[in-house]
Amino acid sequence: AGELLDAFSPAECANYLTNSGYASV
Repeated sequence: AGELLDAFSPAECANYLTNSGYASV
């Protein structure tokens, strides 16, 4: 998972988590 996250910028990662429904984590 870490390798995948490294491919995204912080903003893209946050947006991805929000869209995935993990924003509350």
